[in-house]
Amino acid sequence: MIKITSNQNFLIQKNKNEHMKHIFLSVAFLVIGLLMITSCKENNSKKDSVTNTRETASEKQEAAPPDFRNFEQYVYCKIDGQPYMTTKVFNAMNLPNRNDFATSLEEEINGDTKLSGIDFSFYTLEKTGAGMLTDKDFYVQGHTEFKGKYVAFKTGADHKLNLTSFKDGLLEGTFNFDVIDERDPGHVVKVTDGVFKMQMEGKTNLKYDKNGDVNMDSLLKSIN
Repeated sequence: MIKITSNQNFLIQKNKNEHMKHIFLSVAFLVIGLLMITSCKENNSKKDSVTNTRETASEKQEAAPPDFRNFEQYVYCKIDGQPYMTTKVFNAMNLPNRNDFATSLEEEINGDTKLSGIDFSFYTLEKTGAGMLTDKDFYVQGHTEFKGKYVAFKTGADHKLNLTSFKDGLLEGTFNFDVIDERDPGHVVKVTDGVFKMQMEGKTNLKYDKNGDVNMDSLLKSIN
């Protein structure tokens, strides 16, 4: 029977301890390495997420249409719930008893062209100024054409338009109508959320008589 001396026992135990120490250090280094790799991946993921978020926000900002209220002239409303917004506003005619404005919009929707337009005629702007206008003071007609369907409408009696500002020939106001489709009397066309800003051409050069009518000489000069 082989006897193990105390010195031999000490050496065996020391070797075991050294071996365990190496195993512990190896495991520790492995865990630390894995934690560092995971941390780096998480940081990169967060950076990518922030970058993507910024890019997405930037893309959305670039893709968003400009606020129509920043334009010098515009007409916005909803026709049967569908938005109508245009900055193509043309002062078609200026006469002592009538001022016409024409607007138009052309849209491409899934490869199909939609044409729309709303025209305004004012009869008593020189005398009325800002305030609520009745059907005796104005007239509005409009149309939409899309995929072969044509809708035309116009205001009749008991319709009102709020002229919120009228200064130096610049008209601003709001409107809401329930009007009838001219081609289909059973179809009530809802024109809602209307707002407009329109400039009369040559209006600042017009002169007025004492009764409020436009001086004809100044009118002819503004047209020419």
